[in-house]
Amino acid sequence: MNKKDMDEEVKQEYLIKIMTSKDPEVLREMLFTSLTVVDHLYRKVQINLMIQPVIFLAGFLTCYFLFL
Repeated sequence: MNKKDMDEEVKQEYLIKIMTSKDPEVLREMLFTSLTVVDHLYRKVQINLMIQPVIFLAGFLTCYFLFL
């Protein structure tokens, strides 16, 4: 058994412990952590979607004015 398989087993055991926990504090903390991560990733995607047309336009104009 290699290290990657062992890591997957540890992750699976940890997830099962969290999901079967009766303590509401643990579940609340897990929920808030998940929401924070998803919010951060959503903001990164939104910023990239706003910047992508600007980068495309800058590259197009650079090529147009420098190479024509």
